Order: sequence, then C-alpha cells, then structure tokens
Amino acid sequence: MTETQFRAALVAEAESWLNTPYMLTGPIKGVGTNCARFLFAVGKVVGVIPAGAEPEWYAPQMAAHSSEEKLISNIVKYGGVEVFEPKPGDVIVFRTGKAYGHAGLVIDYPTRIIHALAPNPVSYGHAFEGRLGRLQRRFFTFWHGGAS
Repeated sequence: MTETQFRAALVAEAESWLNTPYMLTGPIKGVGTNCARFLFAVGKVVGVIPAGAEPEWYAPQMAAHSSEEKLISNIVKYGGVEVFEPKPGDVIVFRTGKAYGHAGLVIDYPTRIIHALAPNPVSYGHAFEGRLGRLQRRFFTFWHGGAS
C-alpha cells in the first residue's frame, strides 16, 4: 500500500464513523464511542492495530487530574511516531489538563479534523476553534515508509 492509499484508507474509515454518538464505552460504529476508542477502531480496520488487540481502558477525564500520558503511550504502543507537520490520517492530540487527553484524526490541518468530543457525536472540527482553540497539540503518524 502506498502512503497516499494508507492515508486515504484512514480518512475514509474515520469518515464512516461520522454521527456516531459520544459514549464513554465502545467502540461501536453508529452506536457510540469516545475519542480514543474511535481511533483504536479506525486503526484496527486499516491494519495499524492487530485484529485481536483490545484497547486499554482509557477515559478522557484522566488527563485532567494525572500527568501520566496514557493516551500518548497507547498511540506509541501501536507504532505511532511523533511528527511536526501533520498530513491526512495522522493523529492529533490535545492537552486537556495535566496530560494530553483528547485525540482526533487529521483530515486537512488545521481546518479539518475528525473526532469524538463530548457531548457531540463523531464530527468534523477545526484545530484552533471552540474548546480546542487554545490547547497545546502534538501529532503522531502510523505511516512508516514504503512507496508514495
């Protein structure tokens, strides 16, 4: 798979989750998910995450009270590598307290990301508007080479 195909597959799968309600548990497309479980499910479909893998328990509220970077450690566990110029299909994480506690997928940075941000369903957003506007952000990619 080329880089272009890989990134397009991530974006297409993420967009297939649009309007899935926000729910702390999940992920079940059309039924409910949170930001981390949404990314986990997208990654499984595209092959970033092994089919039999189960997500570690994670709740976005953890980042408000703990400096443990649980969300980022889960991204890195499955091969995410930090980048500084995001491309479509890369993960964007936001610092929501003492740690990074919200994540989405880049569609066209910064004007379009896709994420599950309570209480809203999976939807498009802007990385610098609304509740996310002033938050620190980092980016991770799962693309590790090959033809482009």
